[in-house]
Amino acid sequence: MEESGGWRTIWSGDDPLTAPGPFEVRFAVTRTPVKKVRVTLDTKRRAGWNEIDAVELVPGDIVLMEAGNLVPADGRLFVTATVEIEEAALTGESVASPKDTAAIDKADVPLGDRHCMAFMNTSVTRGRGEMIVTTTGMGTEMGHIAELLNKTEADKTPLQKQLDDMADALKRRMEQRQA
Repeated sequence: MEESGGWRTIWSGDDPLTAPGPFEVRFAVTRTPVKKVRVTLDTKRRAGWNEIDAVELVPGDIVLMEAGNLVPADGRLFVTATVEIEEAALTGESVASPKDTAAIDKADVPLGDRHCMAFMNTSVTRGRGEMIVTTTGMGTEMGHIAELLNKTEADKTPLQKQLDDMADALKRRMEQRQA
C-alpha cells in the first residue's frame, strides 16, 4: 500500500478480473457519511468505516458486504470469509455461488464462473467480504441487461392483435349502419 497527499493506492491495472493482487486503487480518505452501504476510505484503522448511500459509490470505493446485504455495484472481491452470493437474476442458478479472491486466468469468462467478482443487485447469502467497486450504474452487468431491455421494441401479443382486429371490424360495422 502506498500513501501520498491524502490518497491511498491499493489496486491498479486494466482488468480487475485477472488482476492477481495485491490491488491498487486510488481514493480520497474523506467522505461524507450518509447511510445504507458501508464504504471504507481509510484502511489504516478499522474505525474508519463510513456508511454512505449507494448512489454515491464510484469506482475505487471499497465496500464491506455481509450476509443479508444487496451488492450495490459490480466489484472485485479482495477479502472473503466463506462468502456466497445468490446470482439467480444474472445466471439462472438456483444455488448461491461461493466466492473467493483468486484471479481468473482466462478472458471472456461467463458470469457464473467469475468467482472473484460480485455483481450489482445480487444478494450476499453467507459470509463477509470486501470488494473494490469496478463499475456502477449502467456500466454494471445489470445495467447491460437494462440497456438491452430498453432497446427492444414491444410487439403486441396474439391476443392483443386479435382484439385490435375485432375492434376494427366492429368500428366498420358501426360506420356502415350509420351510413
